[in-house]
Amino acid sequence: MKILIILLAFFSFAGIKKMSYEPYTETGHDQFESFEIPNGRRILISYTNNELKRKYKEVPYGLFGNKYSYFDKYIPVEYTSTVIFSRSNKTRESYTFDYDLEEVNYSQVSVSVKGNINIEGVVKIKKVDVKGKGDLSVTYDEENYNKVTESGSLKIVVHPNKKMTLRIVGEARITNGVSKYYFMGICFKKGAFEIVEIKSTIYELIEEDA
Repeated sequence: MKILIILLAFFSFAGIKKMSYEPYTETGHDQFESFEIPNGRRILISYTNNELKRKYKEVPYGLFGNKYSYFDKYIPVEYTSTVIFSRSNKTRESYTFDYDLEEVNYSQVSVSVKGNINIEGVVKIKKVDVKGKGDLSVTYDEENYNKVTESGSLKIVVHPNKKMTLRIVGEARITNGVSKYYFMGICFKKGAFEIVEIKSTIYELIEEDA
């Protein structure tokens, strides 16, 4: 009986080691906290598996290469992105601090995928095509991968029972849909994808109740 319990415990721990964990985000993109989307439009994370299955049926048949069916192309959205810092004051006195904004790096293009899609690079989209060994790939131009802000210094006053947050907001375009990769008329790969292209960047300082 002891041997059986030990074996069960061993296999249980072995299974835990193989588990993978993906942090949940409201948008499906790590660098975006929220989107303001036009009425009637949706982001990829909101589509159910059944909706994706129906969309796959709309992908055109092909002998070779990738074929696509889009939910939407280039939807204009407003986004809330990276929180650069957040300071709260729960005392009765105001306090002031200096913040040196040297640089903030972020991707100009963010990609979210479901299924067998390989992502290479991350920034200005040049094309979507197949690259080697029949893998379904999304290819990007690696030029200007990181966006670097200008250096600057902020003197910030945090009043009693208030919180000051500096974050990035701006405008973007969203494209999403599904794709299949065919080889000799057989579908070998398929997946759903969403691409967010940043068009503008604004630094927003917000005061809230702590």
